[in-house]
Amino acid sequence: MLLRDNWEKLGKHLKEEVLSFSGAYTFPIKAEMFEELISRHTMDPMGIGNTWDAGSHKQGSDIDLPDEDYSFSVKSAKIAGVHKRKMSISSFRTTSHKTLEEKLDFIDGAGKNFSHYFVLAREEDKKKSLRNYEAFIIPGSFFTANGLTWGNSNSGWQSKERYDGELGYEMKIQKKMSDQLWIYCDYEKMKNDPRVKFLFSVSVSYDELGKTHKLTRRAA
Repeated sequence: MLLRDNWEKLGKHLKEEVLSFSGAYTFPIKAEMFEELISRHTMDPMGIGNTWDAGSHKQGSDIDLPDEDYSFSVKSAKIAGVHKRKMSISSFRTTSHKTLEEKLDFIDGAGKNFSHYFVLAREEDKKKSLRNYEAFIIPGSFFTANGLTWGNSNSGWQSKERYDGELGYEMKIQKKMSDQLWIYCDYEKMKNDPRVKFLFSVSVSYDELGKTHKLTRRAA
């Protein structure tokens, strides 16, 4: 089975896996667990050929599809903000690259050895006692570091916000976190960008987290 012909089916199955996880555990789904939900719990049962190196901390691609031109950097992202909701994604650690120029060249070059980001974005709606998840496929070329205007900051390096058409995004490199790259973008504009493939959204009440019997009753 080829993924390019089965996006809707993938989204449906993966949504079910996110719900199942939420019924078993109270803590949120992080990147490594999301990788397993995609590969072992969704793609494998669907018959989508993929390779996943469990537990690997390599930079860049996490899941590769040898029979298709897809390779995914799997990310768990956070959504925060009221008037302007922003999505934040943690990415490369760049300590092996000494200057800012070297870091930016790596981020846009050798480090981007994947075709797409596979993102599970999470928002904690404490007023409504809901944990909201949405999943997207974002082209790897969607965010570029060299196209931004960079400067020094107290924590490392910070870019100014760049507008690519209607999309606004910015980046930070945090020294205290092994020179880790962080990406921030306008969530609503990202979500509605025609280059982004939406897979699913699902909400789980805090009262249902870790309580499979409640989620099973809701689905019945």
